[in-house]
Amino acid sequence: MEFLKKLFGRKKKAQKAQPAPEKPKEKEPRDVSLEEVEKDLDDVKEVEAQATEEKPVYHIKKHSDGWQIIKENATKAYRVFNYQKEAIEFADKENLEYLVYKADGTLREK
Repeated sequence: MEFLKKLFGRKKKAQKAQPAPEKPKEKEPRDVSLEEVEKDLDDVKEVEAQATEEKPVYHIKKHSDGWQIIKENATKAYRVFNYQKEAIEFADKENLEYLVYKADGTLREK
């Protein structure tokens, strides 16, 4: 009976062979030295420090030759101008964070 079923039975449609799904390639382990890892960490720390670093504050104060722009905690003037207005305009043009002082040395309000 099996013989007749095989002989006269329905023929199954041939299924198209589907390619097996490709497995993702595994990354091969790479020999990395401790020095390389430390260097990479130092690079990351440096970039983070630059990103969080605040702009320095400059002070516009009276100078013997006019008005100076001086960086906070510096001993020498960054730039000296004849007028306070020129110093302020320069600081604005250069996008500097600054504080302005009166001729008597007290902090001027913005």
